[in-house]
Order: sequence, then C-alpha cells, then structure tokens
Amino acid sequence: MRKLLLITTLVFTVSTVLGQVPLLDFENPPASDDSTFWIYSEAEADTGDVDSNYIDITYIDTEVFAGDTAMQFDYRVHDSQEWGGFAKVEHFYPDSNGTFDFSAFTDLTFSYYVQTPQSIAGSVQLRINLWDVSNSQNGAKTYDINDAEYWYSFHPVLDSDPGWNTQTISLEGVLGADQANSELFQMTNWSGITGNSELDLDKIKAVAIELSIASSQPEPKYSEGVVLLDHFVLEGEAEMPLVFFNGKAVPGNISSFGTMWSGSATVEEEAGIPTEGGQATAAIKWEGGDQWDGPRFETAQAKNMLYKWSTDSIRFDIKAEAGLGQLRLDFFDTDTDGDGTDDYPFEAHYFVEEADVGYDGSWKEVKVALADFNRNVGFNNGETQYDGVFDSTLTKGFVVRATGAAAWGKTIYLDNIWTGTPVIDNEAPAQVTEVSATPNASEYYNLVTWTDVVGESYETYDVYASTQAIQDLEAESVYLIAEGVAEDVSSTPHYLFNPFEDKQQDYYYAVVCNDQAGNLGPAGTGGPITGTARGIATISLDVPAEFAADGDFSEWNDITPIEVKPSVNNVVVGGFDDDNDLTASVWLAMDSDYLYIAADVIDNSYTFGTGDWWNQDALEMFIGLYDYKGGAKHAAYQRGEEPDFNLSIRPDGLHHQNKGQDVISLEEEFFWADGGGQDYFIETRIAIDSLLLDSDTTNFTPTKGMRIPMDIYMHDNDGGTAEGNIAFSPHNNDTGWQSPSEWTYTWLGKPGIVSVEDGENIIRSYRLSQNYPNPFNPTTAIEFALPAEGKVSIAVYNVLGERVATLLNEHKPAGEYQVEWNARGVSSGVYFYSIKADGFHQTKKMVLMK
Repeated sequence: MRKLLLITTLVFTVSTVLGQVPLLDFENPPASDDSTFWIYSEAEADTGDVDSNYIDITYIDTEVFAGDTAMQFDYRVHDSQEWGGFAKVEHFYPDSNGTFDFSAFTDLTFSYYVQTPQSIAGSVQLRINLWDVSNSQNGAKTYDINDAEYWYSFHPVLDSDPGWNTQTISLEGVLGADQANSELFQMTNWSGITGNSELDLDKIKAVAIELSIASSQPEPKYSEGVVLLDHFVLEGEAEMPLVFFNGKAVPGNISSFGTMWSGSATVEEEAGIPTEGGQATAAIKWEGGDQWDGPRFETAQAKNMLYKWSTDSIRFDIKAEAGLGQLRLDFFDTDTDGDGTDDYPFEAHYFVEEADVGYDGSWKEVKVALADFNRNVGFNNGETQYDGVFDSTLTKGFVVRATGAAAWGKTIYLDNIWTGTPVIDNEAPAQVTEVSATPNASEYYNLVTWTDVVGESYETYDVYASTQAIQDLEAESVYLIAEGVAEDVSSTPHYLFNPFEDKQQDYYYAVVCNDQAGNLGPAGTGGPITGTARGIATISLDVPAEFAADGDFSEWNDITPIEVKPSVNNVVVGGFDDDNDLTASVWLAMDSDYLYIAADVIDNSYTFGTGDWWNQDALEMFIGLYDYKGGAKHAAYQRGEEPDFNLSIRPDGLHHQNKGQDVISLEEEFFWADGGGQDYFIETRIAIDSLLLDSDTTNFTPTKGMRIPMDIYMHDNDGGTAEGNIAFSPHNNDTGWQSPSEWTYTWLGKPGIVSVEDGENIIRSYRLSQNYPNPFNPTTAIEFALPAEGKVSIAVYNVLGERVATLLNEHKPAGEYQVEWNARGVSSGVYFYSIKADGFHQTKKMVLMK
C-alpha cells in the first residue's frame, strides 16, 4: 500500500559552501497540507502488524550533522517476497513539466547516523535511487517507474556504530548490472526501462531513499532499526564544455544550426585551419545576410552552466577580410521558465570590435570570458523589448550576429567554437546493424529501418540507396536519401519516383552512424527490397509553340502537367476538405533561354487581399539550375555553379524572392486571372538570365535526363483566412523557402531511364512506356527501349482487335527510341498499342479524344 508522505523540497539554491547545492534540505519540514510534492512511500505506517513494512519520518534537533534539524527514519522491512522486500520514500520534481538537472556537479553526498542498528545484522541495505526519464515515452510528465531508467547505489551501513558518517556517490561514472557499489550508480534492470543505459544527469525526475532486505531471513523475517539522514548535497564542479563546432562537424547534440532568416551558414570541408600535417579542417562558411542575423546554434538540451559561467570563456577562430565591422555574440536560455508557462529566451550579449580582432583575411582567435557578457539585456523580438535576466543554468544556444551593413554579402569563416576545454572524440562509432526496409506501394515509398548503435548519445544517421548492391558509398549509383536522422528514430521513408509511369524496382540500402563529435562509422547494409516508384510528370524540353501569356492553354496540350492536391501530396500546414478545396495542374517547360510555367488551379474560394502574400492564394516555385545526381541536397540556398531560386507567383507578377521579391516577369509575358471568386490561372515565361544573381556563374544547358531539384508550394486562403499549404515534395516542412534540402526533384524531358534513380542510361531490359500525352489529339509519342539488337514491331489496334496502324517493323540496335502516331482521320475511342521484339511482347492502352 502507498502512503503519501511529506518530505522537504528538493531545491537549487547556492549554499554558503562554494560548489555545494542542497539536494534534500531537512531544515524546514513542510506543512501537513502542503500538496506541492509528488512523494509516496512503498510502506504503511507502523500499525503494530509485525508483517508490515513501514517508514515513520520525524524531524529532530538533538543529533544533527548540519543546520538545525535532521530526518529520523524509524523503519521495519519484511522478507515477504521471493527476493526479499523493501520500504521506500520518493521525492519527485515538483513541476510535472520539468526535471532536476545534476549535470553541473560531480558528486552526490549525504550523511547518516545509525542510531539503532538493524535487528538482523547484514540483512538491510540503504539505497539511493534516481529516476532518469531521458527515454521516457511521456518525457518529463511520467510518474511510472516502468517509463523511466532506474538507477541504484548500494550502502550496507545499517549495522554501523552510532555517530555521523558521510557517503559520496560519484555522478561521473556508472556500473553495469550486478556490480553493486556504494560509490557509483548502476542500472540493475530490476525495475524501469533499459533506455540508452546512460545516466542522463539533466533528466532526473525523482530521488528515492530505499531500505531493502535480502531474502531467506530467519524468523521473525523482518529487520528494524533507526537511522538519521542529513545534508544531501550536490557538489563538485563538473566540466561543462559547450561545443558548437569542433573543426569537423556541428555536433549531434546541436539540434538546430543555420541562420535565422537571411544569408546562409553551411559546413565546408577543408576550409578551416590547417593541421600540423597541412590538411585543413572543416569550417563554417557564413555568407553575410541582414543586420542582426548570423550563424545560430541551439542545443537539444539546455546546459547547466551554474558555476562555469564565472570561470569559462567562449572561444572561436574567424577568418574575414578587413571591414567586417562589429559582431555581437549572444547566448540565450530556454523559452520556458519550468512551470509550464510561456517565457522568453533571454539573452546575454558581448560586442566584438573589429579593432580588437584585426581582420585581414587570415585566421584570428577570439576569446571572451563568459562573465563579461551582459546578462541583463532581456529579449527583443524585433517589435517589443522584454526585461529579464539570462539564466545560465538553462543555457540553450549561441549566435554570432552582424550588427551592421558592413557584413552584408561578405564571406566569413568560423572554426573551433566552444567553451571550456573539451576533449574532442576521434573514435569512430560501431557499424549499424539490421538494415532493412518495408515497401508501402500505395504511398510509393520504402520505409528504411535499422538498429541504433549501442553506447552513443546524440548521434545521427545518414541513409543511402542504390539499385545495385552497395559496396562503396562513393559509387556513382549510390545516393543519399536522408541525412542527420536523430537517435531513437531508427527509420526514414525513401520516396520513389519514375518518369511518367509507375514502376517496380529493387533497392539496396546502407546506413552510417555519425557520432556526436562527427566521426563516421562503417556502413551497415541491407536489401534488395522491391518498391513501387511513382510515375511523375517531368519538365518538358519541348516548349509551348508560339507561346503567349494570355490564359489560352492550348499550346500546353502536348505537355503533361504536375498535379498537386491534398489526396496525393504533402499537406504541410492546415487542412483541406477534399481535392476541390485546392488542386493545381502545373505545366513546366524549359529551353536554354526561358523557364515556362502555367497553372490551372481549382480553388473553392479564391482570395488575395491585404496582409502577407504567403497567407493569400499564391503559388510558390522552388527550382535549382543544375543536375541533381543524388547525394545531400543543399542545406541552404547556394549561389555560383549550382544556384537555387525561390519564385512566388501572385496577381501582380512573378517575384524573385532571392532578389528581394523583385518582379521579374515582363508584363507581356505574365498572365494571372481568377474565375470570379473561385479558381485562378497562371501563364508566364521567365528569361533564365533574369533569374541569375551577380554571384551565379552557371552556364546551365537543359539536357534530357537531368534531374532538377524543385518543389511546387501552394498557399490557400479561403474567404480571408489562411487555410493551409500543400507541397509537391514529401520532404517540405514549411521551410523550403529557407532550405533546398526539403525539395524533391523531377527530370528534364522524357528520359528512358530503366534503372530508376541510379542516374545511368544503361538499358538493362525491354521496356514499353505509356504514350505521351494520353489522352491525345491527334498525335502521341510512344517510347521503348531495347537491351539488345533485333527486329522490333509496334502496331496499333482498336477494341475489336483489328490492326489500325503499323508504326514500326524493322531491325534496330540496342537503345532508346520514340515513334509517333498521327491519328488524323481515325475516330475517337480507346486503342491499344503493342510491341514485339525477340520474344518480348507487351500491350498498353491509350485514348484518342477529339
């Protein structure tokens, strides 16, 4: 039976002894009606029943180790179970949304006084228990031992002679199961979950004091006594380095990295400080953006810098040309104050003057004592100033900001960004195991799964795919499908695409562990897995003949549109009733001079009113002018040889978001119309040269078979209210405007790629494609592929099986081909076309609609 007991609160106020913080303060017993503590006992009170377990708690002032009072335990523990028995009191963090953070300390220390030794010598141990909820399914809100890791320390002290003794338990190391020790904690797996088998000191939900008896005791099978407890404290200053960039990578415990709204911050290999061997490290490349923006690092868990704030420094290396101007360094705390209410990320500032650094294009070191930061600046969201003091016990992240226009457009490099004296891990993690995948044919993806590497924390996983068995990640057929998958996720979808028609294809997979320090382990592999690739329309290389931006879409009849609608595509924000709520048919074409776009948008309520354009009915187009061969997508918009573009199409024109929303479509080459409150129509042609920024050096030539990174993003407003957004890309999380990594891709032209997504034009099997366009009037194209030389015939039949036309009957070498059928003079209806070649025979249906 559980009985609610009141014990003094667990607090974090600095004691008069430097480096000590009271953990259980026995000086002020709470009132009997105090309900702020989540505390219970596994024992009843002493009722006189010799079979009962109990702990009776009183506060005494006669025998005290420190302060005015100590806690007295009068206890009886009965050997009533197969394994013995116990009595226990547990003290939980008083806020259901929070946990205790012991990470700033090296030791837990308490004092005990055995006033009356136990009645059966050697039978009962004193144990200290910690609840670690770092891997709890309910996070900090759990109060169930079966949803937490349960850690023990063991103290066979209840036979000691009377007098005060002190026990210190280290927080810096743990033991495996069945290694009971009084100086370290261990996870026995008797209770709780396995979790990550690491004691996460910043996620302690409860502290318990347990009295446990071993089994097989002599009659009367219980032991009783009296023990005094006092002065539970956390002490010792733990090393608390904050590593934001270690010369190789942004560590895995950094949950968010990049600029906030302008410019870009990316990791560039071999751009950092040269090592002794001459090989340069990696560095952060910062392309200067707007005032007050710059590289921002946010940790997955706030860090307790309680003591280190007065002794540590932030240091980093920087390379910039003269004229960079002033920089501002910001630390920020969490945006919650621990009681579940909204707060603000209060900041601490320090200004770095150019004269103090002396930028000259070479590497310079900057080092600033944390104590020199101004912690009283509060928080400003750009509109309102909020007063508040930065909380060093909840240090959440760090920003390097440009304070003025001097940094705009400049390239700055940063390396080795950390506080304290961290030890950089150079040991590679182990190989990932159990790599496999499960096909989802209806959703056109394979769900790739694996088992996380044991013994790593804050590691991430990179996932690769290929249509061939993976032996070398650098092989041309291998490409990256997911980067930086967090620990404990252990899965990622691989979305499958193919030009125009669905196709089954075998895929192989590899998964690599990237540990917290950026070390890569060996790849674990799996496959083959047969998945179904979704047929998608491509960007046509046959541009509309005699193009005119006039709303007459007849010149697009021979081009297949990309369809974007809620029932098929990615509803990123909000919700939609059905496809009539919002569906877009978007035609894309390209030649060496122009990008052509047309859109027929079904919208049950067309609105473009006042306010931000992205909350109105509008179409946003993301596109990169380069051949995406697989691998990592750009994390931020790139310039130079592989430029990325963000275009928004609205009633007043096509806006180039990368050029400050400049309207770049000439009036005679832009058309927008709405259907009187429902639906709208777009037709435009953009000169490719007008897309390029000054720093773009690409000589892009559209070529059949190229894969072009892109996304179509639809904004919906119904009657003046922003309803939601739909993306063609399954990866878009509403920040595709910031990161091309959320885009997808399509092909240029009508490539005859048989091996889906491997980027090779090697013909491995016979293939007959769906005619294009379909339905058609009066001409359509039929593509086919031959893996070997031979005779091939292609004929067209009506529904009665009568031959209507012979399109081909001749000898052909291996390769890809296209034939056309002009059905002028043939009546509308359903027809079938058939190929015969060296024993291969296949038939497909098409529709002539006049």
